[in-house]
Amino acid sequence: MYTVNLVPVNMHMIQNTKYTASLDDIAGVMGDVYDIGKFDISEQTGSFFYDPWQLKPEFLGTAWENIWNSLPGPKGQGRIIILESPSCYTSHADIDDRWHLNLCGDESYLIDLEKETMFKTVLDGKWYDMDAGVTHTAMNIGAHIRAQLVVRKLLPKNIINDPQHVRIAGVKGNIRYEFDKHLSPWLNRAANNTKIISNVKVVKQGIEFDIEAGLVNQIPVPPKMKIGIVE
Repeated sequence: MYTVNLVPVNMHMIQNTKYTASLDDIAGVMGDVYDIGKFDISEQTGSFFYDPWQLKPEFLGTAWENIWNSLPGPKGQGRIIILESPSCYTSHADIDDRWHLNLCGDESYLIDLEKETMFKTVLDGKWYDMDAGVTHTAMNIGAHIRAQLVVRKLLPKNIINDPQHVRIAGVKGNIRYEFDKHLSPWLNRAANNTKIISNVKVVKQGIEFDIEAGLVNQIPVPPKMKIGIVE
C-alpha cells in the first residue's frame, strides 16, 4: 500500500502558466459541454502532430474563440474531454505534451503515478502545462462530471542526420496498454528532449517514425509488438 500526496502546481508533472481564460467565457460554453459531451473544437491543417490546428468554423465568433485564443501561438488538437464520476483512466503516457483548462468538476484529479502525487483540477480559468510523458491517470470522484479543454502541443520537427524509418505494430492482446506503458514515455522524451526521432505518424495498431539509424536498438519495443524497418 502506498500514500498518494496532494502537491501544489509548478512541481513535477503539472506547471502553472501565465495564460488565463475568462470565467465568463467558460460559463458561456458550458451549454455545449452538457449538450454534446466529448467533442473536438479544432480541425487539422496538415500533419496531425506537427502542423497547427485551427478552430472549427462553427465556433468562430463565440466564447470558444476567446478561450482558444487565450492560449497564444501555434496549437495542436483541442478537445473537450469528459470524465464521469466515479471513474478513472488506465495508466498511460502520451507522446505529445498538453495544455489543460478545467471547465467544471468538484473532486477531480490528475495523478502522477511515477511520483505518486495528485493534482486537484479546479475551475480557476488558468491554463496548465502538463508533461504527458510522465505515466499518469485522471480520476473523478465528485458529484458532477469533470470537463476539460485539452490542447496538444505540436511536436518539434527534429533534424535526423542519418534517418531510419521504423514501424512498431501490435501482434495481439491489450496492445494499447503495453504501448502506453513501455513506449509512450520513451517516444515523448525522444521527440521533445533528446530529439532523436521525427516524422511521427500513427498507423493501424502502431506507430511509424524516423530515428537516427545508430539508435534503433534503444527503442523499448513493448511486449506483443514488433519493430520493422520501412524502406
